[in-house]
Amino acid sequence: MNNNFTDFRELVMVLLSKLEEKYLAEFGVVVSKIWQRRNEFIFKHYLSTPSQLIHQATQQLDILNSLTQSKNSPKAHPLNSDPSSPRWQPPPEGIFKVNWDASVRKENGTIGVGIAIRDWQGRFLATMRMKKTMLPDAHVAESFAALQAVTLAGDIGINQIILEGDALQVVKDLLRDEENWGQAGLISMDTKKFQIVLDP
Repeated sequence: MNNNFTDFRELVMVLLSKLEEKYLAEFGVVVSKIWQRRNEFIFKHYLSTPSQLIHQATQQLDILNSLTQSKNSPKAHPLNSDPSSPRWQPPPEGIFKVNWDASVRKENGTIGVGIAIRDWQGRFLATMRMKKTMLPDAHVAESFAALQAVTLAGDIGINQIILEGDALQVVKDLLRDEENWGQAGLISMDTKKFQIVLDP
């Protein structure tokens, strides 16, 4: 394999074409954990040990493996399932789909964020879960989740993405041409700086 890469995205594209799915998942999870470790050191002045990073990556891979097994299980595709129910659709070749969601816990003023990045063959490239203390407002939470989704994609060298979420108000914010100076609108204005295609 050629070791002379001009940027990280070029490395990712080569690995996508050469690695088996399980090794690609390991690569994506470890890279995202390394980046998370770097951000924790810069912004929180906390540096986790390599063994902690490996432990976290192993836990994340276990979750991915269980999701994959559930997807491939016959029980996951019952014959009497509703044909109108939404199903994940792969993006065009060379494009990556970023799914995101958020939850709100008003009782303790926190939000939860979940993100998954997959390629055109449905292979997981990266996932992220996070909890943050902030205004427990659903619109703000979904806007923040969308921003974290495109940020994660950019951090691992992916800039051609389809952003897919079910928060209609956030999608409207991202499609809006005029500026929105509300809290959720400001977050969405940052999200629009990335090169994205919306798939609500």
